Amino acid sequence: MRPSAPDTHPRLPTRLADTPTHALATPVHTATALLAVVLALGACSLPQAPTPKATHDLGPLPTASVAPVLAAPKPLQLLATSAPAALGGQDMRYRLAYAQPLQPRAYALARWSMPPAQLVHQRLRQQLAADGWQVGGGHAADAPVLHIELDVFEQVFDTAERSHGLVQWQASLRQGARTLAQHTMTAQVPATTPDAAGGALALAQATDQALAQLRPWLSQHAPQRP
Repeated sequence: MRPSAPDTHPRLPTRLADTPTHALATPVHTATALLAVVLALGACSLPQAPTPKATHDLGPLPTASVAPVLAAPKPLQLLATSAPAALGGQDMRYRLAYAQPLQPRAYALARWSMPPAQLVHQRLRQQLAADGWQVGGGHAADAPVLHIELDVFEQVFDTAERSHGLVQWQASLRQGARTLAQHTMTAQVPATTPDAAGGALALAQATDQALAQLRPWLSQHAPQRP
């Protein structure tokens, strides 16, 4: 489904003059023509079943991302990923950068399986576990605390036929009251098709690229345990 494709509805004749003149030659024909028009209008006024929305998520963790990067497991506390209110729902957002760059939009017939912040958090937990981090589960209370603030998660159309998935977040690592490091991760991936399905795939790949930036940063700034 392309974001710019409007819904179209067939137009119905509104005057008997739209009916061929030979069909109105006799009262019988007139009654038949009127009945046909009434039936056509009645059929069009019947309620239509709503079109179900297509639901998207980020898919499975890429195979290349499941190899541990730590020599030994390390404890880590992971806070819930936060996001602005505009990203709080399940809408699949897009932006027409070539026409109205200041107006975010949402697909009418597509949505995320959960809000973007939850999708990113789920993916982050999967990646950290695959890397060897011991996330939560009552590990050391003095373990560093990682927090991700999701700022951007949308499909951006550069033209009507070309778009990309854009992901940006702020990562902060703390231990107690001390901030160990902060960094902004940004990634964008071209969409293979200019629609919701292409945008979902591009955003999944962009999320993984942003995680690829996070992983070495986290290993570098997490304190070494004796």
